Amino acid sequence: MREFECISDYCSKVKAGVNQLIRYGEDIEDVRVVEKIIRTLTPKFDLVVCTIEESKDLDSMMVEQLEGSLQDHEKKINRRQEMPLEQFLKTQTSFKDYGGEKSYRGNGRG
Repeated sequence: MREFECISDYCSKVKAGVNQLIRYGEDIEDVRVVEKIIRTLTPKFDLVVCTIEESKDLDSMMVEQLEGSLQDHEKKINRRQEMPLEQFLKTQTSFKDYGGEKSYRGNGRG
C-alpha cells in the first residue's frame, strides 16, 4: 500500500488481483487475502491491526469486515489531521474579533 492511498482503493486492487487468480483456477481463501492486506498496510494502521489481531479471529474474518474496520480507522485519522487546521482558523478568527493586529500597549492599567 502506498502512503497516501485510501483503504477502499487499495482493497479494490487486492480484490481485483484475487479475482484474476481465481479465474485462472487458483483456490484462495479469505484468510490469505486478509493476512496479505494486514501485512502490506502502512505504519499508520499498526494500532488498528494490533487491535484486530487481538480481538478478532482472523481465520473466520471476511475481507469486507476487515475493509470496514480499516475504513473506520482511516476516517478517524483523517478527522484528527484536519482538526488542528480548523482549530487554528478558529483561533485566528477569534483574535480578529478583538481588534486583529492592533497593539494593546497602553490599553490597560500601568
